[in-house]
Amino acid sequence: MPSRKVAPSNGKPLFWLAGATKIGAILGGSNYIAGKAKGMFAGLRRNYLMKITLRIIVDIILAIAIIQGWWFVALPLALFGVWYFQYFLEIIFAGLAYDSLFGCTACINIVDHLGFIIGCSISIGFYLIKNIVR
Repeated sequence: MPSRKVAPSNGKPLFWLAGATKIGAILGGSNYIAGKAKGMFAGLRRNYLMKITLRIIVDIILAIAIIQGWWFVALPLALFGVWYFQYFLEIIFAGLAYDSLFGCTACINIVDHLGFIIGCSISIGFYLIKNIVR
């Protein structure tokens, strides 16, 4: 019968490893340290930075389109932003800016606040649709 080589335990049970991994799993530190050592979080960080950069670019183009009065550019861009990004509240501010620039000055009719109303309704509608679909 071949002999099995067993690590010396010095009289201590080898169950300390199971306890250590349970504590590490509870605290989440061991997984984070192991992932950081392997470079697993670099891709997540890069993806996050790309999303932030894309959001800033969309905001700048949206602001330029609103200032120039190009609603045919601003509306599809705002719809893309609401669908792609989480909590794209810039559409509400875009509606307020559009109303401030191109709305009537009397602010009596509901038509004067149409950009704000459309921005809020699109934001709420897409939020509900995304919760159902995703």
